[in-house]
Amino acid sequence: MRYWRGALAVISLLVALALQFGAGEAGATETGVAESHSVRAVTIKEASRHYLSDIAPFATARTAYQTAFAQWHENRETPSVTISFVRPFVTACRILDRKLKSQSWPDLARSDVRALEASVSVVARDVSRLPLIDAATASAWGIALERDSATSTADANRVRSALGLPPAI
Repeated sequence: MRYWRGALAVISLLVALALQFGAGEAGATETGVAESHSVRAVTIKEASRHYLSDIAPFATARTAYQTAFAQWHENRETPSVTISFVRPFVTACRILDRKLKSQSWPDLARSDVRALEASVSVVARDVSRLPLIDAATASAWGIALERDSATSTADANRVRSALGLPPAI
């Protein structure tokens, strides 16, 4: 049984590598001559549609987090309340990261998407630390979150620009 799991993992890896690097499938044409079919490149329009679809749940979670954070900051809520609004946002960051990584992107946008993936992960890490902050660490945490959020916003705007979309608000 272990052998089959290992073999399946190797086959899956080889298929993924073939798709990633554009190895085509051999197929016969109507004339019987084999031709190579490479993986179809994604267009800017398709990538824009995917990006907007991927980012929408994240934007909703971000707005909910910002609203809850403002209320939490004003009322100095307990750690359990903090976790209740931190967890959904961190989850949304991780889902966005997975979605961005799982899709093909046009060459023009690929490096910007990779930068966005990284910066969203950093923001998720920052936010996940909120329940752990205290009076001594709050200022440094806030500065780091502000800096990392600004980087993430800049990365998102570079992706949007590469995809022909207007900047985020």
